[in-house]
Amino acid sequence: YLRPLTTTDGLAANMEGYRFRSGLVPGRQVSVLWNNIEGAATMTIPAAQAGSFLRAASLYGQSVQTTPGPGGTVLVPVGTDPVYLEWQVPRFDDVPYDSWMYTYVEYLASHGIISGYSDSTFRPGNNTTRGQLSKIVVLAEGWTLNTAGGPHFTDVPATDPFYGYVETAYNRGVISGYADRTFRPGANVTRGQLSKIVVLAEG
Repeated sequence: YLRPLTTTDGLAANMEGYRFRSGLVPGRQVSVLWNNIEGAATMTIPAAQAGSFLRAASLYGQSVQTTPGPGGTVLVPVGTDPVYLEWQVPRFDDVPYDSWMYTYVEYLASHGIISGYSDSTFRPGNNTTRGQLSKIVVLAEGWTLNTAGGPHFTDVPATDPFYGYVETAYNRGVISGYADRTFRPGANVTRGQLSKIVVLAEG
């Protein structure tokens, strides 16, 4: 369950509806709605949402005929029996299609280089740690994990989830640690460090 539908979603008077995340198909959501009084009414899917609308179906799985409305909207007939609307949605709730970062985030996620959180968010405003960046770079370059000679850092033992990635990046010469033999994997990576790591990784 995600939320109730409102007039912002195009509900007409006396309609009721709710939106759910699909448990079967990643990147899909389903709205279910109906008219609380006898007779047919029309839901007007706003133009801003129409681009992600896929199809409408009846309670019995039969296709519900929709029609184009004014200004890029989509009109859906709704009676007292539930109507189901299927939507194609972005992989992450907080990285919408019209975001400047959508293409970049989706590209990396679709190649298994980055992932999000269990609540279907990516949290693009969060900082990246040195450990996370090591993993991202190793996966992006497609390097085989190489832990030869490790552990090289006192704060990244073999039990650390980033161990294989940190060691691989170290053995490839794209990262280094501090004078006290720490790597500080939980520290945020700086823009300068990021620039150096990417350039070295790309040769």
